[in-house]
Amino acid sequence: MTSASHRWMQRWSVRQRLSFLAAFAAVVGLATASAVAYAIVVRAIDHEVDLSFQASPAAARDGVLRLPPPEDMCANDSSDLPSLGLYSSQLIRADGTQCPSTGEPLRLPEDVLDLDTEPGRLTLRDGVFESGAPARVAIQRFPDGSVLVVGRDLSPLYDLRRTLALSLVGATLLGGLAAWLLAGRAIRAGLRPVTRFVEYAEAAAVAGTAGVTDLPDPPAIPGRRDQDELARLERAVAALLASLKQSQDRLHQLVADAGHELRTPLSSLRNNVALLRRSRRNERPLPAAHEDVLLKDLEEQSIELSDLVDDLVGLSARHQRGVDHHPVPFDETVQRAARRAARRSRHHQLEVETEPWVVEGDDLALERAVVNLLDNALKFSPQGTRVEVELRAGVLTVRDRGRGVTETEARQAFLRFWRSSTARALPGGGLGLAIVADVAESHGGDAALAPRPGGGCVATLRVPGRSPDPS
Repeated sequence: MTSASHRWMQRWSVRQRLSFLAAFAAVVGLATASAVAYAIVVRAIDHEVDLSFQASPAAARDGVLRLPPPEDMCANDSSDLPSLGLYSSQLIRADGTQCPSTGEPLRLPEDVLDLDTEPGRLTLRDGVFESGAPARVAIQRFPDGSVLVVGRDLSPLYDLRRTLALSLVGATLLGGLAAWLLAGRAIRAGLRPVTRFVEYAEAAAVAGTAGVTDLPDPPAIPGRRDQDELARLERAVAALLASLKQSQDRLHQLVADAGHELRTPLSSLRNNVALLRRSRRNERPLPAAHEDVLLKDLEEQSIELSDLVDDLVGLSARHQRGVDHHPVPFDETVQRAARRAARRSRHHQLEVETEPWVVEGDDLALERAVVNLLDNALKFSPQGTRVEVELRAGVLTVRDRGRGVTETEARQAFLRFWRSSTARALPGGGLGLAIVADVAESHGGDAALAPRPGGGCVATLRVPGRSPDPS
């Protein structure tokens, strides 16, 4: 199929293209069958014509043709010879003399007397009458050297061939038209579920543009099998819509939670700035100690707000770019994260023990998750206490000696913006552990919190991987 015809077909609908292809296949099949049938019929007719000569030897006095003896054929006038219907005959003597012909004269071959044929044996070939009509010619040599030429008029058979060919062509075209119409109806019925899916998807797109998230379930396909194409389409569309709805729900929840969490530091910043401006405008400056406390609060609130925005941007960027998979020495990542956390908290002691472990994943995301896990442990640990960090067989364990967690808090700690009642008095936006859980899930692992025997909390981050090769 040429590029022009391909572009032409691209303008059609799927139903029209399928109908055309079905009709085209039907026409090709019918044309092939018609050609084979035509060839078989023509061959059978030609064979019967040849058999008619062999079944009625022209030279036999009592043959089907009822030819007179050769001497009579040359002695009589052509008007006295009997009519042979479709057949015509003529005798040529050995000296080349032509006797009168019975029926329409034949155009005799120039080499008719020179043919190397055995006496009494028929030689069949195509010929033509003087009028130009096609003929089948049988040539028979006699012992005296004379040759008898008998021709049969093939005009009626050629008319039959023409009629048969036209009938087969017409039947092929009618069959193609019928196939086009029937295929169109069948394909329209077969694509009706797909049409409903398209209408549903268009309605879902319009609803999504309008901000509507509560969509009905996609239309079911009746009579489907579990593994046919329509069933797979139904499952794929249902999964896609469920994923889109889940993404929209997460986005709305993220916006709502972010707005709620940002409101507190922004309100505090606005109040403190308003207090400073009011004191300057009224020319009643605040006491130096009070102003220092206020400025320190502004600094802490701006840092808290900046960290919250960084966490939001990092969380969003991870979902946009996905996971950049490459071999990551996770033990080295843990060591780097521990050094970063130690620089930010000099009032705790970090004890780090790791063993080699290689992970297929994103090294920056893994390091961010480990830093968040360590920052969380340091934030809730009393000054001067020890935080233990251990990596064994892909499981990172962080043990602190803080207040610990309850079972309810352990289940909710990895939710976005969730903070316990005691954590609300400390810096943070509630996204640190949510990022840990997100990174763990994207790498095929998980994260968990549990109470530590004797007080404190045990945080674990499991990341599947492998031990490095000894080489």
